[in-house]
Amino acid sequence: MPRPALDQFTPPEGAGRVGVHAETVRGRVSRGLIPVVVRERQGTGGRQWVRWAAVRAFGERHAVGTDRLPWLGEPKRGIPE
Repeated sequence: MPRPALDQFTPPEGAGRVGVHAETVRGRVSRGLIPVVVRERQGTGGRQWVRWAAVRAFGERHAVGTDRLPWLGEPKRGIPE
């Protein structure tokens, strides 16, 4: 299935954009801290999609106390803020 919307990413894609390990975002998703907006079922597995705004907010909270990461202030082409 193609991307449901431009502002939706899989947890590993979102993790890559905020500079954390994919398991970090997956853990937040499984605990309900980052909401899943679309769930796809594929056989015994599936894919989850999360909104960029939710992953970005997590990234901003995750970066508290560190130097501000450049991506936090620079809009990316094709990614809604």
